[in-house]
Amino acid sequence: YGLLELSGIGVSVEEITRATSTDNFVVSLSKASGEQVDSWTLGEMPQTVELRAGSYRVNVASAANHAAVSREGYFVGGDTFDIVAGQTTTPDPVTCKLESLKVSVEFEGEILEAMGADCQTTVSLADANITVAATDNTPIYFRPQDARNTLKVVFEGTVDGAAERF
Repeated sequence: YGLLELSGIGVSVEEITRATSTDNFVVSLSKASGEQVDSWTLGEMPQTVELRAGSYRVNVASAANHAAVSREGYFVGGDTFDIVAGQTTTPDPVTCKLESLKVSVEFEGEILEAMGADCQTTVSLADANITVAATDNTPIYFRPQDARNTLKVVFEGTVDGAAERF
């Protein structure tokens, strides 16, 4: 057996636009064969784990599942390492990258001033969709469906007193 030094795992997150705590990120430990050994949140992870000698993989994700559509991005990263009998191993730092399609819809200028309070935008990717106020420019995140993804955006509401849909 050897020891895995988990307290030394460094997790960094790329492409983040606002403060995100990594404490609730899910850390999964598995054998090279894919058999899961254990999992924890980063904030509750033990400092060390005793493992049989062999090859392993650590995966880190911002959530247990990648939602079809969300207001939070899905980040994931991982690394492989070997446990050597009688030794302590500290995995390399894990960089989590955005795995979601990030969408922002913003209106400005004259159209923004002319929009009524009923204006909304619906953004869809396959069967996943979300409707937001047209003035809400908070990013929307979609789980990619294929190598090529087509988003559909529909605007509807009152502009200068007339009903519009495009």
